[in-house]
Amino acid sequence: MRRTRLRQVSPRRAASTDGPLWSTLTRTPFQPSAVAGVQATRPPLRQVSEKRAAENRQRAALLARLRAERPSCEARFAFADVTCCGPLDGHEPLTRARGGSVLDPDNIRMICRAHHDYIHEHPALATALGWLRPSGGGAR
Repeated sequence: MRRTRLRQVSPRRAASTDGPLWSTLTRTPFQPSAVAGVQATRPPLRQVSEKRAAENRQRAALLARLRAERPSCEARFAFADVTCCGPLDGHEPLTRARGGSVLDPDNIRMICRAHHDYIHEHPALATALGWLRPSGGGAR
């Protein structure tokens, strides 16, 4: 979303328009360098930090290894009403937000996309069955 600032219209143009005073204001793109009279020299922000990019590369290598070791969905018998389909995803029962590591092979289950979606759409059932774990070292 672009930031904008209000610019007042010239008095001659304002006199030719009808309506209240606020209608004489128009929007123009906000340019801090133009306002301050200083050229902005900041580099663009990175989409991913170098630390996270390195972690993502390690995770990709780990998932490739786990796909070779565990070629089928580990949740295929846990949920009878879901049919396996889609590629295998790496699912973490103890998510990163709850204190889990995405680089710990013991915290990753290889499951199909359909089961992965189902687990996250039904967190109470998934937690009861051990496919999601609460933070603080809860059940399982």
